[in-house]
Amino acid sequence: MLDAKIHPPVLLLALWIAFSFPTRAAELKQPTAEAFQRYVQLTEARMRSELGNPQSFLYFDTLPEEQRNSVLARLHSGQIVIEQMGTLDNGKEVQVPDGLIHHWLATGFIPGATRDQVLALAQDYPSHAQFYTPDVQRAHLLAREDQHFSVYYRFYRRAIVTTVYNTEFSPCSGCSHCRGAKSRKTR
Repeated sequence: MLDAKIHPPVLLLALWIAFSFPTRAAELKQPTAEAFQRYVQLTEARMRSELGNPQSFLYFDTLPEEQRNSVLARLHSGQIVIEQMGTLDNGKEVQVPDGLIHHWLATGFIPGATRDQVLALAQDYPSHAQFYTPDVQRAHLLAREDQHFSVYYRFYRRAIVTTVYNTEFSPCSGCSHCRGAKSRKTR
C-alpha cells in the first residue's frame, strides 16, 4: 500500500507528464468568429464617435471628474492604470459562443517623451525582444496597411511548466490581412 504522503519528485513527474504535450491551435467556429467581429465593429464605431469629440480625446477625459483626477494622480505618480473595458450591443453584453473577449486598456505617462518617440518604439518590433525580455523572445512586422499592423510575437513564460506562445496580432478588422490573423500556443 502506498504512503498517503505525496513525495515532491512524484508530484513533479506527474505534472511534467500532464503538461508536457504540445497543444494545437483551435480554429474558431463560425458563430464565435461572427460574434467577435460584431464586438469589433461595435467597438470601432464607439471609438470613432469618441474621437469626433475634441473634449474626450483621451479615455480618461470621458470619466467623471473625481475618477479622472484619481487616474491622473496615479499616472503622474508613475503608475500604469489598467482597466477592463467592454462594448455593449444595444445596452447588452455581446454574447460570444465558445469564446471569451479580453478587452483591456492600459494607460501610462512617460515624462519627457514625445508622441513620435513612443510611436517609434512601439513600431520597432524587432527591438521588442530586447526591451521586453524575457517575456518576448521574438517579434517582427508581418504586414502593414496604412496604420494597421499585423505583427508576429513569440512569448515565453516559465512557471511550473514552460509555455511558448507563437502569436500573430492584427489590431484591426478593416484590412484584408488582419481578418485572417491566428494565434497558436505550444508548450
